[in-house]
Amino acid sequence: MARGPARLLLVSLLLSLGGCSKNQPTPEAQDQGASVDHIVVSKTPPSNNFLHKTFAVKTYEEFAFPVPAHIVKPMLHGSFVSFAKNRNGDLLCNQSADVDLLLLNDEEFDDFEHSRQGTATYTLDPSHSQIVTYAVPATVDRPQTYHLVFRNSPGGSHSKLVKADFTISLE
Repeated sequence: MARGPARLLLVSLLLSLGGCSKNQPTPEAQDQGASVDHIVVSKTPPSNNFLHKTFAVKTYEEFAFPVPAHIVKPMLHGSFVSFAKNRNGDLLCNQSADVDLLLLNDEEFDDFEHSRQGTATYTLDPSHSQIVTYAVPATVDRPQTYHLVFRNSPGGSHSKLVKADFTISLE
């Protein structure tokens, strides 16, 4: 009779050990967690000097630049000077040469192009000479295109000449 309970105990022990055994993941499987759990260190894209020229502005001029996905701290750096001709044909850099500067995302630019009321990511009061440093909103998992727009301000000359130099740095 002592053999019956001993066998029962042995069978119970074996069954409980078998029930608790769990396949352990391989080291490769352990390294493949959810994609949101992974931090991928990639090389930072180089700065992009997307605008370095002199151009005329009658109504507006637009310059698009991309910000790739996963950029934490994109920075827009640049400067511009605008000129207007007086009655004698001389170039003046004063209030008569003021232009508006707008930074728009795709949706905002679409509103702007179709004369719909909307918002702007960044605006600058009318100016004829300005230095700009602006932290562009970070991209998450999608790239974003931005549009730097120079618009002829009301008043002053009907056509203005703008000399601009702008770079987007990506960190």
